[in-house]
Amino acid sequence: MKTHIRNFLISGLCISSILGLNSCSQNSNKSQYIEGRVIEEYGNIPSLTHSSGALFGNESVKYSQKVYGIKVEAGIEIYNIQIDPNEWNFTFLAKDHSMANLEASIEKETQVKFPVKNYYGDDMFPKDKIGCLNPNDIEVLGKD
Repeated sequence: MKTHIRNFLISGLCISSILGLNSCSQNSNKSQYIEGRVIEEYGNIPSLTHSSGALFGNESVKYSQKVYGIKVEAGIEIYNIQIDPNEWNFTFLAKDHSMANLEASIEKETQVKFPVKNYYGDDMFPKDKIGCLNPNDIEVLGKD
């Protein structure tokens, strides 16, 4: 009797292990991407900004924080996307887009692809469609 119970438990463990491995092998990536058309760019990519009114009457140069963003029309929605290299990269791809290279590649009417849901299926943009993405999350598709 004990042998039958032990065999039953072992076969149950084997079946549950197989089912568990099957569910792990299924694609669990729930990210979602959309494509849209850039309708506006904004920001200040140059890292040096001229400033006047220095203490000694000379023109001085100060460092400024790099800011780059795009406004994208995707269907009936308008997305305002700030590009920030410090933001988590959701594509998990070994790309190395810098803000400057991305800015040089994008102009008005450029088609781009970007994630709206992350790997876990969470929304990356709230209802107001304002968000922040890593440069590697933006794929430049070119112009029509």
